[in-house]
Formats: sequence, C-alpha cells, structure tokens
Amino acid sequence: KRLTKLHCMMAEQEAKQNQKGRFNPGDLANVKLKKTKKSKVAAQKEKTKLAKQLCEDADDYYRLVKETYFENYYDKIKDLTFDTEYIELTKDDCKILMNLHQEYLKWDKEMDEKRKQNKDKEEKKDEGGIPGIIINEYEYDRKDVESLIDKINKIKEDKKMEA
Repeated sequence: KRLTKLHCMMAEQEAKQNQKGRFNPGDLANVKLKKTKKSKVAAQKEKTKLAKQLCEDADDYYRLVKETYFENYYDKIKDLTFDTEYIELTKDDCKILMNLHQEYLKWDKEMDEKRKQNKDKEEKKDEGGIPGIIINEYEYDRKDVESLIDKINKIKEDKKMEA
C-alpha cells in the first residue's frame, strides 16, 4: 500500500510540474474582467489621445507642402536676406544629383580608409618626420549634369553683366 501511495504522490507532483506555465484555454471561459472607473485625468487623456490631423486629404497636404517652396516667399524676404538665384530641377535632375551624391559618399568612405591606412603606416615608422597627407580631388562624369552647370554659369554671367 505504501508503495502505491508513494507512486500516486509522485505522479501527482510530476503532473503538476508538467502543467506549470501552461494553461488550458477552456479555463479562461470562467474569467471575467472587472470594470473600473476611469479617473478624470485618464478620461481626459483618452479624449486627447488622437491629435487633430493637420491635413484632411492628399490635396490639402500638397497645398501645405507647396507653401514652403522657396520661390513662393523669397520676394517677401528679399530685402532681409542675401541675393539668391534658383533654378528648376526636373525629377531626372534630382535623381542624377542624388546618384552623384551617393557616389561621392562612397568615394569619401574609401578615401577615409586610405587615410587611416596611411596614418597607421606613418605611426609604425618611427622616423619623427611630417606624416604624409593624401589629397585626392573627387572626379566625376560631368556629362549628366552639364545642363545644370550651363544654367548656373549663365546665371553667373548675367550677374557679371549687371554689375
């Protein structure tokens, strides 16, 4: 009898340990949540949780964006700021400039690596001289931006003629 009771107790303990951290979803059917009264602060927070939208639709958004365009307000601040000229850029112009910028960033990163390697080499030499300086000019294919360069040069020429 003792051996049987011991086996039963051990089986019960093992069953409890196996169930630890687990639950039967059917047990949740009996669970009921209590309603609590919200404090005035919590109720106010819930009311102001969603901020009023600045733009009701896409057209309204683009109208607001266009209001920030420099050419729309430059004449009003012309006397308060430096002389400014601007040129229109097409989407293709923007894409070209963005690609050139990415190429430049890649080139600059490579130059940083070369500078670090050169610095490490100079530090290893224990000569006490002036460390070498790498000066590389960034070069790029100007044909893609030639039209923009021409526009800028024309603005410069017009300014020289006025002076």
